[in-house]
Amino acid sequence: MKRNRLPEATHFPGMRLMEEKDVKVVCKLLRTYLEKFDLAPIYSEVEVRHWFLHKGDDETRVVWAYVVEVYSLLPSIMLTV
Repeated sequence: MKRNRLPEATHFPGMRLMEEKDVKVVCKLLRTYLEKFDLAPIYSEVEVRHWFLHKGDDETRVVWAYVVEVYSLLPSIMLTV
């Protein structure tokens, strides 16, 4: 049984587990968010990949990092937040 698990259906359309393709954007968003604090870690893409992107099975998973894909009106543009 997972602690603090999410319901099967959420109010966030496009929500999914973080994948390798999300690392660059997640790193940029995390840096932007952490810049507002006087004291905060600075994550590289390698560190974001290591700490937030799980390698292995769900039995050994410790962190579940999620992203929400937001599609603009133009079908060729996709933002991940």
